[in-house]
Amino acid sequence: MSLVYFYFKSQVLLNDLECLDVNRDWHYFTTGVKCWCSQTYLQLRSRGYNVKAVHVPPERGVVCCHADDLHSLLTHPACSDAILIVCFRADRPPQLYADFEVVQNQWSAKDARCCFIPHWPQPNLLKRDVSRSNVKTIGYKGDIGNLHPWFHTKEWLCFMKDNNLIWDLDTSSWGGGVMSHFTHWNDYSSVDLVVSVRKDLSSNSYHKPASKLINAWHAGVPAILGSEISCSELRITELDYVEINEVQEIKRAILDLKADNDRYLKMIEN
Repeated sequence: MSLVYFYFKSQVLLNDLECLDVNRDWHYFTTGVKCWCSQTYLQLRSRGYNVKAVHVPPERGVVCCHADDLHSLLTHPACSDAILIVCFRADRPPQLYADFEVVQNQWSAKDARCCFIPHWPQPNLLKRDVSRSNVKTIGYKGDIGNLHPWFHTKEWLCFMKDNNLIWDLDTSSWGGGVMSHFTHWNDYSSVDLVVSVRKDLSSNSYHKPASKLINAWHAGVPAILGSEISCSELRITELDYVEINEVQEIKRAILDLKADNDRYLKMIEN
């Protein structure tokens, strides 16, 4: 099995790999480099693949790196034309100086030098408690800055209260590249329905992965999502998730699932 290198411009991130466990240390994976590069390296290493993390590129071979580290790799004194660069694009623009790119959805893989590989599911994911059989707790897990502002309004909170629902806002915010507080993004045990609606419902989020949907599927939790290309690519039937195009549609979508328990359970089974 040929050796594959993972390049890190940060010596700190490289040193971290020595003591990290993906499931035990799931809180660690908070940035694109950590999620795509560090996690992929650790996942492959734990499965016995021949991988090596480096701060200095090798003389030749396949070298993987995150888009944020590509410039550092290309300008490194040891970089040569004998290496083949595989770049994790993540949320960044196309990285045209890489030989190949790993992208986060099929729409982004139109170029022959791009390959869509689904992002890793949430590490150490705790599934929904199977004894819960109806819609009670509505959850959002993600960055507070990505959530549509309507979910902070009195209208939304009153809707929750009037329909005997619980709003579980499990979020983080960022400052200086540091997560502001502890989250429980891995724990879906008490969540009955996931919602994720971005600020701009018209953008289709062409550069994003389907992580919210994939995590919900793994957790056995139905999802209500805005229109996102990465999710619509994966959708086969209406049981896969509920899609909304206007934020006000979410109230009807929740009430429909709350009233139609048979459909709700079929979505869980699906």
